[in-house]
Amino acid sequence: MGIFSRFKDIITSNINSMLDDAEDPEKLIRLMLREMEETLVELKSGCAATMAEADKAAKVEREAEEEVRQWERRAELALRADREDMAREALAEKIQAQEKAAQLTRNREEYDHMVDKCREDIQILEERIVNTRERQRLLIERHNQARMRHQAHQTISSADNSDVMRRFADLEQRINRMENEAELSTPRPTSHSAFRDMERDAAIDEELAALRRRMEK
Repeated sequence: MGIFSRFKDIITSNINSMLDDAEDPEKLIRLMLREMEETLVELKSGCAATMAEADKAAKVEREAEEEVRQWERRAELALRADREDMAREALAEKIQAQEKAAQLTRNREEYDHMVDKCREDIQILEERIVNTRERQRLLIERHNQARMRHQAHQTISSADNSDVMRRFADLEQRINRMENEAELSTPRPTSHSAFRDMERDAAIDEELAALRRRMEK
């Protein structure tokens, strides 16, 4: 397992642990961001070291390739000097140098692959950090809204409690009783119904007398 895969396993394990332990979403997001940022620093540091090794491998590879060319030039020079024995010796050294160069090329290609994978991991992690930061404000706002709604629902539930409503009903009855008592204790104006009865009787007597007079005529 490469260093970058191990970094991924570490951050995944740590985030899962935070998901199990953290109760506050805001705290969880901050912990996730901090974990990803710390891992990014480690990734970049490891990538820089790998790139340095890749540069060394490329330099050694170039030197080995130059050695191959050098032994080939020596073989040509020996043949021109009619020294086949020296030409053969130079070609043997050339073959040995070619094998060394081929191995160094494979090493350099492996380092290049590691560097490419490293850069890919860094890019992915940087994008995730940006996305997490962009979502952070929305998630915190949603958490705040959910918390306020929860508190509101608790308040509504408390208001709907039967004991509370019974107390309100008792209070309303008490107020109604106090209003009724106040109304009954208020002095009422003196009634004039007796005078109105006398005036009505007098009017009836007058109408009756007038009717008798008309009948007598």
